[in-house]
Amino acid sequence: MLIDVKDLDIPENTNCKILHIGASEAEEIDVYLSRGWDDVVWVEAIPEKYEIVCSKISNYPKMKAFNYAIWSISNKVFNFYQTNNGQSSSLYPLAKHAEVYPHIFVEKVINVSTITIDDLLSKHLSGWFPDFINLDIQGAEYDALVGGKSALKKAKYIYTEVSYENLYQDAALEPAVTKLLSKNNFSKYCEIKAMDSWGDAFYVKD
Repeated sequence: MLIDVKDLDIPENTNCKILHIGASEAEEIDVYLSRGWDDVVWVEAIPEKYEIVCSKISNYPKMKAFNYAIWSISNKVFNFYQTNNGQSSSLYPLAKHAEVYPHIFVEKVINVSTITIDDLLSKHLSGWFPDFINLDIQGAEYDALVGGKSALKKAKYIYTEVSYENLYQDAALEPAVTKLLSKNNFSKYCEIKAMDSWGDAFYVKD
């Protein structure tokens, strides 16, 4: 997370229920636990990473993990472009990313099954809705949010990676993400750029 969780507009004693999409190896677990947030659902598309997440959360009974690619439509099988560093893996092929980070390349292509946020909640987490949605899925954040209409009605906070340039082929850029969230009554609270091409943004329900 580029933005320190202490700088987010979340009251100190809030017990957030978190949906973390693009879990990787659950690197944020200590950040969440430091705020007393242990009701976390992790979603990760890469099977090997998913197994690491399952191991990390095994001592936290409220935490759950799912091996899916979150998308705007459920039950699709897509190519997933797995990179040598893992963190740049995406449903989208690399575009300008290959120029900005020439040392990062697609190592292999795997097949992944998709599910929408809303279908994940209704099928696996009946009655559970996140207060805080954290997305880090390398260009597919917009698509994930499109499939989360019901979740966005309940959520209070959205933390997402955003792109300012076409790092991934055909991926939506920051203005599209902000417009979509604005239509769902979210305003951008803060934003930080890692580079000119991408950054993180935090949105709060109006």
